[in-house]
Amino acid sequence: MKKIRIGDRLLPIKDYYCTDGKDVLPREDGKLWLYVNLTDVCNAFCPFCINPGRKTGESPFDPERFKEVLTGIREHVSGVSLTGGEPMLDPALIDSAIDAVNEVFASGSIEIDLVTNGYGFSGITSLRNLKYLDSVHLSRHRIADEDNDRLFCFESVRAEEAAKVIERMEDPGKIVLNCLLMEGGIDSAEEAALYMDLAVSMGVRNVSFIGMSRCNAFCEAHYVDPEELHLENVPRFMIWSRQKDSSYCSCASGVFRGRYGNTRFYCRSVGAGMAPYVRQLVYTADNRLLAGFNGEEIRFDGLIRNDEEMRYAYPAGERLNIGRPAPKKYKTGMYGGKFLPFHKGHRYCVEVAASECEKVYVILFYGGADEERILKETPDRYLSVEERAAQMYRICEDCRGEAEVIPALIDTSNLKLPDGSDDWEAETPLVRALVGDRLDAVYSSEESYGEYFKRAYPEAEHRLVDVKRIRYPISGTMIREMDTEEERQEWMV
Repeated sequence: MKKIRIGDRLLPIKDYYCTDGKDVLPREDGKLWLYVNLTDVCNAFCPFCINPGRKTGESPFDPERFKEVLTGIREHVSGVSLTGGEPMLDPALIDSAIDAVNEVFASGSIEIDLVTNGYGFSGITSLRNLKYLDSVHLSRHRIADEDNDRLFCFESVRAEEAAKVIERMEDPGKIVLNCLLMEGGIDSAEEAALYMDLAVSMGVRNVSFIGMSRCNAFCEAHYVDPEELHLENVPRFMIWSRQKDSSYCSCASGVFRGRYGNTRFYCRSVGAGMAPYVRQLVYTADNRLLAGFNGEEIRFDGLIRNDEEMRYAYPAGERLNIGRPAPKKYKTGMYGGKFLPFHKGHRYCVEVAASECEKVYVILFYGGADEERILKETPDRYLSVEERAAQMYRICEDCRGEAEVIPALIDTSNLKLPDGSDDWEAETPLVRALVGDRLDAVYSSEESYGEYFKRAYPEAEHRLVDVKRIRYPISGTMIREMDTEEERQEWMV
């Protein structure tokens, strides 16, 4: 645990990343996610709401005040979620909030999400700043439209209508379906599979299953523990990653193979106990900053408040200087491998990709035929999937100053050809489900991969890095054949 000072508060935060093993990966960035309640006003009357607030009236949210506070905490913010109430009751306010974020941070340098219950959903495509939203989370907690209406207490967006809106979007991959798990709704792996089939039919590529916060009697009575769903019991759920943070929270992610195509899913459970650290920052609709939902208010020494104004007082002569980074050559890149082990040549490829792309997916393929053979010949711990994943997470974290670098694991243990060799063609849809329909560059150091990449990712450039191993004259085979740990450590990361 570490502590950071924000305003007049010394906040305890996590100083480690969650992993799927016993290894602890240190985290030193001191950043938290910021939730921005644009309004307390809402058209719905959900029995599970953690922010019941006012249901009518006008929002006092002030974009200029928000920008001033955001400037004061910018070094501690990792991303922003715009929520409410219902933000789509006032689309202009959404655009104003995004303008404020882009003024404090270089445009596109920080993730911005929007959460909506679907009110006025067709108006999503008319948002002036839609291009700056990384995702739009559409809340839908039942499969049938009529059941969803009864839960929200208003006529929610029809699945067919939402599908048409998604089809019109320039980037339909922005849409995420958010589903709260609860008894009488999505409360089993089988129901979750039916929900995923609906999502695929709507053109949705990402689904989040979330355990309810036990904030009131309804949530206590209808609570479903996501871990007790046992999604792995339904073969169409392919889980490629599990992470846990003691008893406070756990999550799993992977790909669902639907009847009409594949889509990604994420499942998160929050424990009943209070975590000993602050999970997030919250900016309220009445322009206050809180240390978490329902947390204590954070005040600033230089923050002047009265009935007339609220402004951040900079030291004399000091003003925020926002640098605009040079445009990257590619928008989205991908670099994958078995990484047996992860060595300095692999790290160099990640660094090159991060320098050339706005977003990079680094994928560890594990469980394949080649890996099985190698692990039989060299059963050393440094080749375990847990150790390789830890190495990958560290490298990705080191490169996040250059780009959005996203580590991922894909299990290929069931993807084999009749002769027992690895089936690369079967891996392609799993990668597509992760990265989406558009890749601009695929990175490797092997010219022989070119033909496969042309088939799998025809829109992407095959970006070859250090093919002749001049920068780092090393390979996984060479490391595995070394006699001593000292030799190996010279080349490993």
